[in-house]
Amino acid sequence: EKLVSKSGGKAVRALRDDMNDMAKYGLGNANVLESDIRDSLKRGVFSGYVGKKLEGIGKAYSVTDNAARWATWKHNQNMFRKVFPDFDDERIKQVAAEFTNDTFQNFNKVSPIIKSASRTGIMPQFVAFTAEFTRNIYNQAKYAGMMANGTFGKHFGINPSEANLSAMRSEGIKRLVALGSLVATAE
Repeated sequence: EKLVSKSGGKAVRALRDDMNDMAKYGLGNANVLESDIRDSLKRGVFSGYVGKKLEGIGKAYSVTDNAARWATWKHNQNMFRKVFPDFDDERIKQVAAEFTNDTFQNFNKVSPIIKSASRTGIMPQFVAFTAEFTRNIYNQAKYAGMMANGTFGKHFGINPSEANLSAMRSEGIKRLVALGSLVATAE
């Protein structure tokens, strides 16, 4: 709504600034599916024909992936403003970006060994997705536990004593409950 209203220019500029900041902090598109499909098509017999047909699908997937990454990053910024109220906006964006990259699927974080083994057929084609999902869940649990204990931050070069410990612990407990519920219902 804001993008097409009279004040839409401001919203468009804010979104463009966010997209530039995402690139600055390494939050660009790095999804498993798109990279695996692209690399598989480069090697395949029908790569030219099929690749052209799937190009639009890949772009559509990228748009939704980037939108979800942006929304997650913005949510993390809001959360870190509560946890670290004395940090300036630039530091909040940086910490939120690092946190997002550790807890949101990012194919750039998959081990090159796993990528190579998957691409050459030694491992199943989409094992990178499973590896990345495992990394995300591990980091979600690790960071939530640190927050609940009031010790979160050292990994990002932050002294936990700089935090609003009540807000940090509350966020950690909330994340542990949400993650526990997700894992419990997935069984």
